[in-house]
Amino acid sequence: MLSIGRRLSQAEGGAGTKDSAFVYFGLIKALEWAQEVLPVPVGDEKFREVAELDDEIARIKREREDQAGARRLDARTDAERQADIPADDMDALDRELVAVLKRRQAALSAINAARLGANQSTRDVISEIAI
Repeated sequence: MLSIGRRLSQAEGGAGTKDSAFVYFGLIKALEWAQEVLPVPVGDEKFREVAELDDEIARIKREREDQAGARRLDARTDAERQADIPADDMDALDRELVAVLKRRQAALSAINAARLGANQSTRDVISEIAI
């Protein structure tokens, strides 16, 4: 994601997500794509939280589709911008989507850490047996 963000930023002359809608929405799309191409084994209890987060992501996407026609220009005051208050309902949904995608990534990372620990334990047992 960092690499994608850097490339999008370079394409926009070094702009960040706060300065460029292109970079911001490019990262949103990349996060959505990553979530969609990493299928979750729904029947596995270890992935219960991830599956629940996937349901939450689907809900947010439906709400974003419903709001797509109601997007308005950014009418925030300078104080609201500095306080990083969402510009509209779509902006709030985008932020919610990013937060849920981060939680999903953290849940997958925890599962991966457990898997790596199990793999190392298995290697340790095999090496002890082989001695």
